[in-house]
Amino acid sequence: MINRDEHKEILKKIQNYDSKKIMKKLHENDNFFLTYINPIKLKKSKFDYYKNAEVRVDGYFISKIYTIIGGQKIKRASFDFSGLAPDVFSFAAKAKKSIAVIGGNEAEVEKFQNVIKKKYNLDIQIMPGYFDKIKFNEVLSDFSKLDADIYIVGLGGVLQDNFGHQLFNATSKTVFCCGAFITQTAKKGGYYYPDWIVQLELRWAYRIINERGHFMKIFKEYLMFLKKVTSDLL
Repeated sequence: MINRDEHKEILKKIQNYDSKKIMKKLHENDNFFLTYINPIKLKKSKFDYYKNAEVRVDGYFISKIYTIIGGQKIKRASFDFSGLAPDVFSFAAKAKKSIAVIGGNEAEVEKFQNVIKKKYNLDIQIMPGYFDKIKFNEVLSDFSKLDADIYIVGLGGVLQDNFGHQLFNATSKTVFCCGAFITQTAKKGGYYYPDWIVQLELRWAYRIINERGHFMKIFKEYLMFLKKVTSDLL
């Protein structure tokens, strides 16, 4: 679990996050590890994963709560087609940078690969993200050997932060954590969220409607998050 002092350090990172600075670092080959924080990670993760990382907030309500608690406006920042992903893929295509992706199941990776090829004329290397935990080191080694310029990790939760943290340490290449981006993109064949949903900041409502069991999941997570934030940061 992230303790009180560590949570305060993470909040500082969130407050300092700027997508324009991230893209500037990418253009300048100033490699980094970028992930995001959520209620489950605060409860189950280790601060080591975030100590030297760029940290963003992926969630409308989380960003609002941190804004109120921290006294500084925090914007939701996702790695998907409503966020940073288009800039990253466009940059890679133009600068001829190689990308390796891990996440999703066998069918989803093929669909995702086709979407990226069609949108950006970009051939990416991709591996499924479902594997036995005892094969963690083996999968990490195989993925790092793809020797990409940019790695994208979509394993979900604490697992992807551990994987991304170790991948960055092993390769010193840029690593993005993207959550469910691969699965969502494969499911919809491109943009998961309609433009009007993005503009009205209703992604959370869209997921509740389209993903079975999502309401109870986020309801429990946000109760836990409120308790954690108020006890650590007030």
